[in-house]
Amino acid sequence: MPTGIFNAGYPVLGRSPAPYLYRPSQWSDNVFWVKCVEESGGDLVVSTFVQSLNDYNPILLFCQDRPGILNAATEYVSAVMTDDNADTFTVPLWHFWETDIFQVINAAIAPVTNLITNPVPAAPADGQRITAETATNGVEVSGHLFGVDIQNRDLETALGADLEPNLRVLLVGQSGVQAGPNSTGELVAYDGSGPTFGPADAVILAESDYTQAIRDAGNVVVAGNGTFRVVGIHHATQVA
Repeated sequence: MPTGIFNAGYPVLGRSPAPYLYRPSQWSDNVFWVKCVEESGGDLVVSTFVQSLNDYNPILLFCQDRPGILNAATEYVSAVMTDDNADTFTVPLWHFWETDIFQVINAAIAPVTNLITNPVPAAPADGQRITAETATNGVEVSGHLFGVDIQNRDLETALGADLEPNLRVLLVGQSGVQAGPNSTGELVAYDGSGPTFGPADAVILAESDYTQAIRDAGNVVVAGNGTFRVVGIHHATQVA
C-alpha cells in the first residue's frame, strides 16, 4: 500500500500505513545518514578509524530490510599535505566516499567476533538478517551485517602521524514504507539557547557502549550532549 501524499506533514505515529516494525526488536528504520560514535566523558563523540590495515570495520545495521543503497564516507579534519616543492599546507576538512563496503557472509570470524558473538545464521545468505549477541555486554541484537574497508590515503597530522578519520553511513532500505529517524549526519546537540532541535538524531554506536538499557529504551540513548537514536553498532579496531 503506498503511503500517498496524505502522510505529508504528519508525525511518524500519525502516518498510515505505519512503518513496518520488525519483531521482536521493533526496529523500523530503513533510511538514514549517520555517524559512527562512542561514549566519552558522558557525551557521544565521533569514533576515529585507522586508514586501511588491509582489513575491514564490521558494522551491524538495525534496519528493517536489506539495503538497496549503502555507502560510507570518511571525514578527515586538518590533513597536512606536502607538494612537489616540499611545501606543506593544511586542508581543514576533506571527505571521501569509500568504495569497499560489502555484506559479510561469514559472521563467525575475526574481526566480526569483536562486534558480535553467537550469530544465527553464521553464514547469512544475500540480504538475510542475523541475530547475535554484542561481544562486550552480551545484548541480543539483530540486523544486517556489513564491513567497511577504509582506503589508505596517506593523510597525516602536523606531527607526521597517520590521520584518523571519522565515518558516516548512508542507507536506503528496500522496504515498501520508508521510515527513518532525524538523520542529519551530524551529532546535533541542543546547547540551551536558540532553536530547539528535533527529539533524537541518529547514530551508529560503538558496540562496547551498547547496553541492555539502551535496547530496552527503544534504542534511544541519553547522553550529556543530547538524546540520540541508535540505528546500528560498530567496532573500530581492525585486525591486521
